[in-house]
Amino acid sequence: MKTASKSWLVVHIFYPILAFLLEGFIRFVSSKFTFSMNTFSGSTLAMSQGLFCIFVSQSLLNAKIILDDEDKKQSRIMWVTVFTSVAIVCFVLFGLIVFSSTLFDYHDIQVAKEIKKSFEIVVFISFVFVLPMATRIQSSFDLRTNLK
Repeated sequence: MKTASKSWLVVHIFYPILAFLLEGFIRFVSSKFTFSMNTFSGSTLAMSQGLFCIFVSQSLLNAKIILDDEDKKQSRIMWVTVFTSVAIVCFVLFGLIVFSSTLFDYHDIQVAKEIKKSFEIVVFISFVFVLPMATRIQSSFDLRTNLK
């Protein structure tokens, strides 16, 4: 893997997900090294995933594409749309998870706990697909970190 690729992955993917990883690590250690569904927060992952999707989308928009390659231009537009849409869905899921968590914590609405778990599962599963998709997009378009 090239240095430019590594720096792109760190800036556009690792940094946005760092909060999710740190929160999970802290919960794991503070729960005496017990791993459960509560170790990682779906709301934090939803926000982190939304942020890195926005970063990937912006990186695609700023990529230098050969002007006469119409297929590459159309592909880039499609992927910008996909990552922007995923980001919007992630931000909505973040709000729904926080809202359902609040309903359960402050109003003792039991069904809200199950709804929250369902939304968190959607976020965790989507992450498994979106992360490899982002790394593949990086290599396909040879995206680079722009640190101006």
